Amino acid sequence: MGFGDVAGIGALKDALAITNRNLELVLAELQETNRVRLDTVSVELKQVNATLAALLDQGATINVGG
Repeated sequence: MGFGDVAGIGALKDALAITNRNLELVLAELQETNRVRLDTVSVELKQVNATLAALLDQGATINVGG
């Protein structure tokens, strides 16, 4: 007797298929959210880097580590 012969397995397969599809949708949303957040952080870091470079070009000194 295979799994296809067990009573009620069809409903369980359907539920698992729905769960898997929902997990795929959640994963896609998380990937997009992370991509957007990483893009935002990247832009902000580039702005900080540009500001720092401009300050150093003007002769500013930076005290790192307190």
